[in-house]
Amino acid sequence: MHYYAPTYTGVDDPRLPMIQKYLTEKNSLSTILLSFEAFWEKAIIRGDTGLLKKNPDIHGNLHNVLICYYIFPQRIPTLFNLLVYFRQSPSIHYDYLQQKITRFFTRFSKRHGFEWLKGCQNCLIDLFTWLTLTYFESAGQQQPLIVSLIVESNQLFRQDITQRLKDLSFIKLVPFSIHDMADYDFLICSSALLLPKDNSLPYFVFNLFSKNTDHIALYRTLRKHHQQKNISYLLQVEELAF
Repeated sequence: MHYYAPTYTGVDDPRLPMIQKYLTEKNSLSTILLSFEAFWEKAIIRGDTGLLKKNPDIHGNLHNVLICYYIFPQRIPTLFNLLVYFRQSPSIHYDYLQQKITRFFTRFSKRHGFEWLKGCQNCLIDLFTWLTLTYFESAGQQQPLIVSLIVESNQLFRQDITQRLKDLSFIKLVPFSIHDMADYDFLICSSALLLPKDNSLPYFVFNLFSKNTDHIALYRTLRKHHQQKNISYLLQVEELAF
Protein backbone atom coordinates (compact mmCIF):
# COMPACT_ATOMS: atom_id res chain seq x y z
CA MET A 1 0.00 0.00 0.00
CA HIS A 2 2.81 2.43 0.77
CA TYR A 3 3.70 2.57 -2.93
CA TYR A 4 0.39 4.22 -3.77
CA ALA A 5 -0.74 6.16 -0.67
CA PRO A 6 -2.56 8.48 -0.42
CA THR A 7 -5.13 6.48 -2.35
CA TYR A 8 -8.49 8.24 -1.92
CA THR A 9 -9.29 10.49 -4.86
CA GLY A 10 -12.21 12.56 -3.54
CA VAL A 11 -15.27 12.68 -1.31
CA ASP A 12 -17.16 10.40 -3.74
CA ASP A 13 -14.52 7.65 -3.61
CA PRO A 14 -16.59 4.44 -3.10
CA ARG A 15 -14.00 3.03 -0.71
CA LEU A 16 -14.43 5.77 1.89
CA PRO A 17 -17.71 4.51 3.43
CA MET A 18 -16.11 1.11 3.98
CA ILE A 19 -13.37 2.49 6.21
CA GLN A 20 -15.43 4.91 8.34
CA LYS A 21 -15.86 2.46 11.20
CA TYR A 22 -12.12 1.78 11.24
CA LEU A 23 -11.30 5.49 11.23
CA THR A 24 -13.38 6.05 14.38
CA GLU A 25 -11.62 3.32 16.38
CA LYS A 26 -9.40 4.55 19.18
CA ASN A 27 -5.73 3.88 18.52
CA SER A 28 -2.47 5.80 18.27
CA LEU A 29 -3.15 6.95 14.71
CA SER A 30 -6.63 8.28 15.52
CA THR A 31 -5.09 10.09 18.49
CA ILE A 32 -2.68 11.87 16.14
CA LEU A 33 -5.47 12.81 13.74
CA LEU A 34 -7.87 14.06 16.41
CA SER A 35 -5.07 16.13 17.93
CA PHE A 36 -4.26 17.52 14.50
CA GLU A 37 -7.93 18.40 13.97
CA ALA A 38 -7.97 20.28 17.28
CA PHE A 39 -4.73 22.04 16.33
CA TRP A 40 -6.22 23.02 12.95
CA GLU A 41 -9.21 24.68 14.62
CA LYS A 42 -7.04 26.51 17.14
CA ALA A 43 -3.90 27.47 15.22
CA ILE A 44 -4.44 27.16 11.46
CA ILE A 45 -7.96 28.37 10.66
CA ARG A 46 -9.39 29.55 13.95
CA GLY A 47 -12.94 28.35 14.52
CA ASP A 48 -12.92 25.92 11.58
CA THR A 49 -14.26 22.86 13.37
CA GLY A 50 -14.64 19.30 12.16
CA LEU A 51 -11.89 19.19 9.54
CA LEU A 52 -11.95 15.38 9.35
CA LYS A 53 -15.71 14.97 9.55
CA LYS A 54 -16.33 17.54 6.81
CA ASN A 55 -13.64 16.07 4.57
CA PRO A 56 -13.73 12.25 4.65
CA ASP A 57 -11.26 12.11 1.77
CA ILE A 58 -8.73 14.18 3.73
CA HIS A 59 -9.39 12.03 6.79
CA GLY A 60 -8.87 8.83 4.82
CA ASN A 61 -5.71 10.04 3.11
CA LEU A 62 -4.08 11.39 6.28
CA HIS A 63 -4.80 8.05 7.96
CA ASN A 64 -3.53 6.31 4.84
CA VAL A 65 -0.09 7.92 4.98
CA LEU A 66 0.15 7.58 8.76
CA ILE A 67 -0.30 3.81 8.43
CA CYS A 68 2.51 3.71 5.89
CA TYR A 69 4.97 5.47 8.14
CA TYR A 70 3.77 3.69 11.27
CA ILE A 71 4.67 0.37 9.63
CA PHE A 72 7.79 1.72 7.87
CA PRO A 73 8.87 4.84 9.80
CA GLN A 74 11.32 5.97 7.17
CA ARG A 75 11.50 7.84 3.90
CA ILE A 76 9.35 6.21 1.21
CA PRO A 77 10.98 6.89 -2.21
CA THR A 78 7.78 6.70 -4.26
CA LEU A 79 6.02 9.30 -2.13
CA PHE A 80 9.03 11.57 -2.24
CA ASN A 81 9.26 11.39 -6.00
CA LEU A 82 5.68 12.58 -6.09
CA LEU A 83 6.39 15.40 -3.66
CA VAL A 84 9.39 16.61 -5.64
CA TYR A 85 7.16 16.85 -8.72
CA PHE A 86 4.56 18.91 -6.87
CA ARG A 87 7.17 21.25 -5.41
CA GLN A 88 7.91 22.59 -8.88
CA SER A 89 4.94 24.96 -8.54
CA PRO A 90 3.96 25.32 -4.87
CA SER A 91 1.10 27.56 -3.80
CA ILE A 92 1.87 30.82 -2.04
CA HIS A 93 0.08 29.32 0.96
CA TYR A 94 2.27 26.24 1.09
CA ASP A 95 5.05 27.73 3.24
CA TYR A 96 2.57 29.22 5.70
CA LEU A 97 0.66 25.96 6.13
CA GLN A 98 3.85 23.90 6.29
CA GLN A 99 5.18 26.06 9.14
CA LYS A 100 2.01 25.46 11.13
CA ILE A 101 2.04 21.71 10.54
CA THR A 102 5.75 21.58 11.41
CA ARG A 103 4.91 23.12 14.76
CA PHE A 104 2.26 20.47 15.37
CA PHE A 105 4.52 17.50 14.61
CA THR A 106 7.51 18.97 16.45
CA ARG A 107 5.44 19.16 19.61
CA PHE A 108 3.46 15.95 19.18
CA SER A 109 6.51 13.77 18.48
CA LYS A 110 7.76 14.58 21.99
CA ARG A 111 4.80 12.80 23.57
CA HIS A 112 5.36 9.44 25.22
CA GLY A 113 4.59 6.65 22.80
CA PHE A 114 4.85 8.84 19.73
CA GLU A 115 8.63 9.17 19.52
CA TRP A 116 8.54 7.10 16.31
CA LEU A 117 7.23 10.19 14.53
CA LYS A 118 10.66 11.82 14.77
CA GLY A 119 12.08 9.40 12.22
CA CYS A 120 9.53 10.34 9.56
CA GLN A 121 8.47 13.76 10.76
CA ASN A 122 9.66 15.70 7.71
CA CYS A 123 7.90 13.28 5.36
CA LEU A 124 4.62 13.55 7.23
CA ILE A 125 4.85 17.34 7.43
CA ASP A 126 5.11 17.54 3.64
CA LEU A 127 2.31 15.04 3.08
CA PHE A 128 -0.07 16.62 5.61
CA THR A 129 0.61 20.02 4.02
CA TRP A 130 -0.15 18.87 0.48
CA LEU A 131 -3.21 16.85 1.50
CA THR A 132 -4.84 19.77 3.34
CA LEU A 133 -3.61 22.62 1.11
CA THR A 134 -6.56 22.76 -1.29
CA TYR A 135 -9.07 22.82 1.55
CA PHE A 136 -6.99 25.40 3.42
CA GLU A 137 -6.94 27.67 0.39
CA SER A 138 -10.69 27.43 -0.19
CA ALA A 139 -11.70 27.70 3.48
CA GLY A 140 -9.27 30.48 4.29
CA GLN A 141 -9.87 32.67 1.25
CA GLN A 142 -12.87 34.64 2.49
CA GLN A 143 -11.50 38.16 1.99
CA PRO A 144 -12.10 39.42 -1.57
CA LEU A 145 -9.48 41.48 -3.37
CA ILE A 146 -10.81 45.03 -3.72
CA VAL A 147 -9.97 46.17 -7.25
CA SER A 148 -10.60 49.49 -8.97
CA LEU A 149 -10.19 50.47 -12.62
CA ILE A 150 -8.44 53.60 -13.81
CA VAL A 151 -9.18 53.77 -17.52
CA GLU A 152 -10.62 56.21 -20.01
CA SER A 153 -14.24 57.11 -19.41
CA ASN A 154 -15.62 55.16 -22.36
CA GLN A 155 -17.90 52.14 -22.18
CA LEU A 156 -16.29 50.52 -25.23
CA PHE A 157 -12.96 50.57 -23.42
CA ARG A 158 -14.33 49.35 -20.12
CA GLN A 159 -16.90 46.69 -20.91
CA ASP A 160 -14.56 43.79 -21.73
CA ILE A 161 -12.21 44.14 -18.77
CA THR A 162 -15.12 44.94 -16.44
CA GLN A 163 -16.96 41.76 -17.37
CA ARG A 164 -13.81 39.64 -17.05
CA LEU A 165 -13.23 40.96 -13.54
CA LYS A 166 -16.85 40.41 -12.49
CA ASP A 167 -16.49 36.77 -13.56
CA LEU A 168 -13.73 36.25 -10.97
CA SER A 169 -15.31 35.17 -7.69
CA PHE A 170 -12.39 36.35 -5.55
CA ILE A 171 -12.55 39.93 -6.92
CA LYS A 172 -14.72 42.80 -5.73
CA LEU A 173 -14.72 45.52 -8.38
CA VAL A 174 -15.47 49.02 -7.07
CA PRO A 175 -15.60 52.46 -8.74
CA PHE A 176 -12.42 54.48 -8.51
CA SER A 177 -12.19 57.61 -6.37
CA ILE A 178 -9.03 59.43 -5.38
CA HIS A 179 -10.56 59.86 -1.93
CA ASP A 180 -10.99 56.12 -1.34
CA MET A 181 -7.48 54.95 -2.15
CA ALA A 182 -7.06 53.45 1.32
CA ASP A 183 -9.94 51.07 0.64
CA TYR A 184 -8.40 49.46 -2.45
CA ASP A 185 -6.07 46.47 -2.64
CA PHE A 186 -5.17 46.64 -6.31
CA LEU A 187 -5.47 48.97 -9.31
CA ILE A 188 -5.83 48.19 -13.00
CA CYS A 189 -5.04 51.01 -15.38
CA SER A 190 -4.72 51.52 -19.12
CA SER A 191 -1.57 53.59 -18.58
CA ALA A 192 0.76 54.16 -15.64
CA LEU A 193 0.40 57.88 -16.35
CA LEU A 194 -3.17 57.70 -15.04
CA LEU A 195 -2.10 56.52 -11.60
CA PRO A 196 -2.41 59.00 -8.73
CA LYS A 197 0.76 60.76 -7.68
CA ASP A 198 2.68 58.87 -4.99
CA ASN A 199 0.58 55.73 -5.52
CA SER A 200 1.76 52.88 -3.30
CA LEU A 201 -0.79 50.26 -4.32
CA PRO A 202 0.14 47.34 -6.59
CA TYR A 203 -1.18 47.78 -10.11
CA PHE A 204 -1.36 46.18 -13.52
CA VAL A 205 -1.19 48.10 -16.81
CA PHE A 206 -3.85 46.61 -19.07
CA ASN A 207 -3.31 47.69 -22.67
CA LEU A 208 -6.81 47.95 -24.10
CA PHE A 209 -5.56 48.50 -27.63
CA SER A 210 -3.09 45.65 -27.92
CA LYS A 211 -3.96 42.31 -29.50
CA ASN A 212 -1.32 40.77 -27.25
CA THR A 213 -2.91 41.82 -23.95
CA ASP A 214 -1.99 39.06 -21.51
CA HIS A 215 -5.19 38.12 -19.69
CA ILE A 216 -3.46 35.13 -18.10
CA ALA A 217 -0.76 37.35 -16.57
CA LEU A 218 -3.46 39.62 -15.17
CA TYR A 219 -5.34 36.69 -13.65
CA ARG A 220 -2.18 35.25 -12.07
CA THR A 221 -1.24 38.65 -10.65
CA LEU A 222 -4.70 39.15 -9.16
CA ARG A 223 -4.74 35.64 -7.72
CA LYS A 224 -1.31 36.13 -6.16
CA HIS A 225 -2.34 39.38 -4.46
CA HIS A 226 -5.60 37.81 -3.30
CA GLN A 227 -3.69 34.98 -1.65
CA GLN A 228 -1.23 37.43 -0.07
CA LYS A 229 -4.11 39.49 1.31
CA ASN A 230 -5.67 36.46 2.94
CA ILE A 231 -2.40 35.25 4.40
CA SER A 232 -1.99 38.71 5.94
CA TYR A 233 -5.57 38.55 7.21
CA LEU A 234 -4.97 35.17 8.85
CA LEU A 235 -1.85 36.49 10.54
CA GLN A 236 -3.74 39.54 11.83
CA VAL A 237 -6.44 37.29 13.27
CA GLU A 238 -3.75 35.26 15.02
CA GLU A 239 -2.15 38.37 16.49
CA LEU A 240 -5.51 39.58 17.80
CA ALA A 241 -6.15 36.21 19.39
CA PHE A 242 -3.00 36.31 21.56
